[in-house]
Amino acid sequence: MRTHRSLLWLLALASFLAMADNQLLIPLLKDIASGLGAGVEAVGRSASAYALGAALFPLLLGPAADKGQRRRWFIAGALAFGLSTAAIGATGTVAQLMLARFLAGGASGMLGLASFALLGDHLPVHFRGRGAGAVFLGTFSALLLAVPLGSVLAQAAGWRAPYMVVAVGCLLLAALAPALLPPARPAATAPSEPPHIGYATALRARGAGILLAATLIAGAGTVGLLTYLGAHLRGPLGLSTAAAGQTYGGAAAAALLCAPLAGRINDTVGSRWTLFGANLLACLAFGLAALRPASLIVLVIAVAAGSAAYAARSVSQTALATMLSAPQVRARLLALLAAAAQIGGGIGAWFGGQIFSGSGFGSLALGCAGLSLAAALLVGTALPSALTEPAPSD
Repeated sequence: MRTHRSLLWLLALASFLAMADNQLLIPLLKDIASGLGAGVEAVGRSASAYALGAALFPLLLGPAADKGQRRRWFIAGALAFGLSTAAIGATGTVAQLMLARFLAGGASGMLGLASFALLGDHLPVHFRGRGAGAVFLGTFSALLLAVPLGSVLAQAAGWRAPYMVVAVGCLLLAALAPALLPPARPAATAPSEPPHIGYATALRARGAGILLAATLIAGAGTVGLLTYLGAHLRGPLGLSTAAAGQTYGGAAAAALLCAPLAGRINDTVGSRWTLFGANLLACLAFGLAALRPASLIVLVIAVAAGSAAYAARSVSQTALATMLSAPQVRARLLALLAAAAQIGGGIGAWFGGQIFSGSGFGSLALGCAGLSLAAALLVGTALPSALTEPAPSD
């Protein structure tokens, strides 16, 4: 693990910058709308443009990343991410903002894809859980820090300044990469694979379809609940915006603390059972919220447990994807995994809104608990255990 420390630091920085760029819209939405002379709703739609780019670009470029050197894709992703984020800070109209956010989302998705492919290429199987946990520390640190730091910087220097800082960070990431990344390992195309771009080879890997289905289902449950938690806290429970924000901050802190622990558990008991346990924990957390939706203390505990489950699920399903896939198709399976998570989250947010509006938060939490249980059962009964057990340590 020590020999890979520089790689993990670099990948953690990449994940921090990607999540920070995504989260900056939360505190800056009104400032951006005012600066562009547009409505809040119009600027808010740029979040959808970002998500579309993050899902689409890895799917389009994943096959090419399997045929080329991951180092080059990582550096290209960092450069593109820095330039597109700078374009967000320089935008003058809503249309320009939409385009810049779409490109930034795509570059962020490609950077993340290259990061986890590199992790799978260079870390032994029995260290990949800890490696993924270290990388996700960057993601969850950004969830905790990006909103308050971005708010302070925007108040001092305007809403464009935080985006320019992230852009400089991305360019610094690209400059550090050649020195910190391990020597390149070409990802040669499998001899039996046709030369055209496709995903059939990745989908044929044993367990790949089960992993993608479980990721989609679990993502729908988690995003469905968290999307409408703030409305429930501020509505029926009467919390202020600041108090509701503190609840989300506590959730991010729980995820941050859980990520490295989940990595160690993953490398001890195996990715399959870590993923099973994470989904089961989410089921229990959301079920608790369904039983006592009017109790703030219960909700805080449930959300913290659900966030810890989300961190453990992120670590284990990423490590598992690198184990199920051969190097020749690793980027493609990771791209499909990211797309499944995005699609699941979109489904959860869409139908979750209908349940929340029609039946209340308790019914929504119960439905999300059911989805998490379904994902746990799918992982526990259908994933091939022989392919998900970590190799013994040296």
